Amino acid sequence: MPDAQCVRYPIKPGQRDALVNWVARLQQRSTEVTEVLAEVGLIAEAVFMERSDHGDYLLIYTSAKDLRAANEALSSSQLPLVREFDQLMAETVDMEKSAGLELLYHTP
Repeated sequence: MPDAQCVRYPIKPGQRDALVNWVARLQQRSTEVTEVLAEVGLIAEAVFMERSDHGDYLLIYTSAKDLRAANEALSSSQLPLVREFDQLMAETVDMEKSAGLELLYHTP
C-alpha cells in the first residue's frame, strides 16, 4: 500500500509571489516533473497554498510506494529541477517550522 504525507511550510514574509510564480511554471516543465517522479519513486505530488491571518503556508502532498526511500532519493538527486526546488524552498519558506500533517486516511 502506498505511503502518503503532507507537510506544511510557513512562507517567509515577502516571498509568496516568488514561490507561487515558480510553482506555476511547473506546468511548462511537465517532462522534467515526470522525470523526477520516476527517478525518486513518487506516485503523486500536489502543492497547495493556505492563506490565513497568521501568514501564508505552502502545503506539499506526496505519495509513494516507499515514502522513506523517495524522500532519501529526493535529498540526493542531482536533477536540475530538484536542485532548483531545494534552493527555492531555502529562500522562501521556514524549513525549521515545517510540520507534517496527521494522516487519517489514504486510499491505496
